Amino acid sequence: MVSDPVAQGAAASRAAAPRRFSRSDLSLPVYAWSVGAAGLGLLGAVVVMSPVGESVARHPVPLVALVVALIISELTSVPVARRDSTISATTISTTFAVALLMVGPLWLVMAAQVLAGAVDDVRGRRRPVQVAFNAGQYATSLFVARAVFSWTSGHAFLGGFRAFDGSTLLAGLLAGLTFGVVNHVLVSVVAALATGQRVTSTVGSDVLFQFETSGVLVALGPIAAVIVDVSPFMLPLLVLPVLAVRRTALLAATREHQSLHDPLTGLGNRTLFRGAVERAIARQHERGVAVLLLDLDHFKDVNDTLGHHVGDDLLCEVSARLSAAAAEPSLGATVARLGGDEFAVVLSCPQPLAAAQALASRLLGDLSQPVEVAHTRLSVQASIGITTSEASPLEDVHSALKQADIAMYEAKGERARACVHVPGTDSGSVGRLMLLPQLREAIDAGQLVVDYQPQCDARSGDVVAVEALVRWDHPEMGRLEPAAFIDLAESAGLIAPITTYVLESALGELARWRSRGWGGSIAVNLSARQLSDLNLPSHVGSLLELAGVPACCLTVEVTESSLMADPRAAKRILAELRAMGVQLSIDDFGTGYSSLVLLQQLRVDELKIDRSFVTDLTPGSHDEVLVRSIVELGHNLALRVVAEGVESSSIARHLRRLGVDVLQGHHVGRPLDPSATTAAIAAADRSTADR
Repeated sequence: MVSDPVAQGAAASRAAAPRRFSRSDLSLPVYAWSVGAAGLGLLGAVVVMSPVGESVARHPVPLVALVVALIISELTSVPVARRDSTISATTISTTFAVALLMVGPLWLVMAAQVLAGAVDDVRGRRRPVQVAFNAGQYATSLFVARAVFSWTSGHAFLGGFRAFDGSTLLAGLLAGLTFGVVNHVLVSVVAALATGQRVTSTVGSDVLFQFETSGVLVALGPIAAVIVDVSPFMLPLLVLPVLAVRRTALLAATREHQSLHDPLTGLGNRTLFRGAVERAIARQHERGVAVLLLDLDHFKDVNDTLGHHVGDDLLCEVSARLSAAAAEPSLGATVARLGGDEFAVVLSCPQPLAAAQALASRLLGDLSQPVEVAHTRLSVQASIGITTSEASPLEDVHSALKQADIAMYEAKGERARACVHVPGTDSGSVGRLMLLPQLREAIDAGQLVVDYQPQCDARSGDVVAVEALVRWDHPEMGRLEPAAFIDLAESAGLIAPITTYVLESALGELARWRSRGWGGSIAVNLSARQLSDLNLPSHVGSLLELAGVPACCLTVEVTESSLMADPRAAKRILAELRAMGVQLSIDDFGTGYSSLVLLQQLRVDELKIDRSFVTDLTPGSHDEVLVRSIVELGHNLALRVVAEGVESSSIARHLRRLGVDVLQGHHVGRPLDPSATTAAIAAADRSTADR
């Protein structure tokens, strides 16, 4: 029989740990104590009504041999792989319990099985309620099984020793199966109470495994009865082959476990997770399904800066927190590590959407607590994508994972931390995801190019700076603007190599332009992910030194939203860049809620007015009031003010009257490749000289 009967029933939910009761549900401990009291009461009554000493004294050797074999086998488990890829600990005590049912007194088999189970429970440090339940369900199952045997064979119900008779074979097998069925039903009620499922669901979900294991052990019972009748000393001959099978089963179970679990964290791997999702989808008409995909933010930075051993420790800590958050039995959760810093959870429970959102909130809250690894306190952030069967049934594993994956990237792009997949919104997201592997190849294949858009002095018209803008020359889709791939690159951890490429290209061009006498500067955008990379200042310093360009000729543009992603790290990084002499520009100024706070906390050199205030700029308009206010604010703080989105000569003249220092837009100049930019700078210089 299964050595831990509580785990046997809980296995139906695929969530509860062995012998774990839910303290939040009062009906569960009440049921467990009731089964324990009823079973022990039956045992007491049987002992009182039976001639205890007489039944053993007449045939001590065979009875004692079976009792010893039962106790030893109950304490020795055999690992068996289930059809759902989990491992269950099974004992061969059922074999000797059935043998005792057929040839011995009822009180002895009940007492021996209860004693063996209690010893195993005490050894396992299980709680009193668990010990009581296990003892009660053993006693009750054996009591009912003996009643069946007595009724079908004519053997006395309380009985004494009776040598095995072939005519009682079928009665013994029927009694053994009754023992297993009653045991399974009693434990299934525990699983149902712990998980909120119907008893019929928990009984049916595990019946095949019980038939395969308990059925074989029951069939061996009559053989043990025959052997002990011939000679009790031959009983070890039955045990030794089983021990050999135990060793083989242990090796097989170990290999099975290794093939289905992540060696670093101990969580299930992708194969185990797919199987769990398949099973959950198969019964989604009874219990809802939710799939959550979780990806750690900036994990690559941890590996790159602190080393892979610290990254491994972080993954183990994250795994422990995920497992603890999803441990509630009613969720029916399976947690897995799919690879790298990507984790997944599948839930099988009523109201899966509410359960998934609550779990996501709990996971993010638990992960936000600092992690101590390698004497370093790390802050972990994550993005979670959710799909459920609540709006529409999930078709298969592939579509469920794809939907959760799409939602996860939406969470990364929107900085929402957790997003739920909305049916019917896949087309655009799938298209973006299809670009991801191509983007990785594009970086290596040199398909990314950098264009430069001039920034001109509002008074003189001189090109005083250029902004570096990355483009993707896609072999099939043509030239793609940053809006088509930068968010995807950031969420996939590819923004660092792209930024490095842009900086190297821009500083290299700037060095060439400076060698020809141009005294302008170059601006490069930094993303939110870059503003959490503590190695960025030293990296920028190395690139400046390599190009031979003064730090004051580089301007880094950051948006308020990118600063808010990780404010503490962003402020530290920008302060270090500013100390090096790098110029700092607040891009899209005026569109956020904390623009003035940023000016108070950061030493900046430039304000860049967002194009939304410039595009429809007309005299007397609300936009004019805002632009004038930003210009006055910037000049009062001794900052340079740049207006982008200048599309016409009338808007340019209006901005000059308002006092804007630098203009940028298609009217001033479109983004150009390096050679065209060189020509534009030279033409502007000649025009200035002619004046």
